Amino acid sequence: MWHLRDEQALRVESQAALARARETDKRVLLEFGADWCPDCNEVARLGEEPPAKGVIDALYERVFIHVGRFDRHRDLIDRYRIERIATLVVLEKDGSRVAQTTLEPISNGSGLDSAGLARWLSEPQDQWRRPERPDDAPAPDDTPLFPAEVVEPVEG
Repeated sequence: MWHLRDEQALRVESQAALARARETDKRVLLEFGADWCPDCNEVARLGEEPPAKGVIDALYERVFIHVGRFDRHRDLIDRYRIERIATLVVLEKDGSRVAQTTLEPISNGSGLDSAGLARWLSEPQDQWRRPERPDDAPAPDDTPLFPAEVVEPVEG
């Protein structure tokens, strides 16, 4: 789940997930987190329990992105304006962003459970903009993660 890997390994894994998503008509779920983060571990755990696991298995190819101490994969952190973790980003099979949300079930005691996670995953809505952010704050980058011309076929 939260294992460190270099930029190239993450790129290969992400491209493979996008390729599988295109083949199976699924979306890609990017999970930004870290092994030291209680919220990240809780969200990942909830994603392995029914009914969230069923939704993930049916609708998504899942990619875990270990951000370290926000010193890893800075290009993706900046691209999606990740300010806190656990953040989930949903991509279409072409790599374009659909929605994202930050879930902090431990830190804010939201009472998030597997059913709540399954509801969001079934109909993801953009919840990235917190109330304290100005209306003109830049949105996450909605262009495809890997434009079609740079996506290389991945064996496996």
